[in-house]
Amino acid sequence: TNALSSSESTKNSNVLTPMDTTSEKIIPDNSGQSNGIVSEVVTGEGTTVQTRFRVVDASELIASNTESFAVNTKYPKELQPRKRDRAAGISQVEKILSGLDPERLGESRMASDGAPIIGDDMVVESGNGRTIALKLMYKRGTATEKSRSKYISWLKENAGRFGLLEADIDAVKSPVLVRVRETDVDRAQFAKEANVASVAAMSA
Repeated sequence: TNALSSSESTKNSNVLTPMDTTSEKIIPDNSGQSNGIVSEVVTGEGTTVQTRFRVVDASELIASNTESFAVNTKYPKELQPRKRDRAAGISQVEKILSGLDPERLGESRMASDGAPIIGDDMVVESGNGRTIALKLMYKRGTATEKSRSKYISWLKENAGRFGLLEADIDAVKSPVLVRVRETDVDRAQFAKEANVASVAAMSA
């Protein structure tokens, strides 16, 4: 089973149950892509969740906001993060783009960091800012060619770290490394916990 056993989850973490199953599963098990490795992450509240690395096309990811920073009407309202100042959101995304560091978009024990975490329906549950930045990186073409080349080269060189092949990256037009959540959870609660910055979680 994908979900953590009750003994494991109660021993080291909180428990979130059950998952909202109303969303349509878009990522099929027989997609032809390599079966990425499992990565266990923890939220700011200490909840442990299993995810699996995959590479998907940036255009298919459903983030909380569009590339113009407007609220995305396709994004589930119950997962929509607190409304932030538009300028702050733009500043965050531009900062990620201008100093793109692929290593910060890979593994991380914290759910709030690393590759974006998504559901089977391609909805981003953690990492909306990072996702929007990567979408813009591909959309802006020559303006972000250096960052795009750096990111894709890193993906290919490190594919094995995530249980993937270089061919998996080549097969996608605008590849983005993501972690697909496998543990069944209360989705809204998980999204809330997963977006608590690791620094804030450690402050207590």
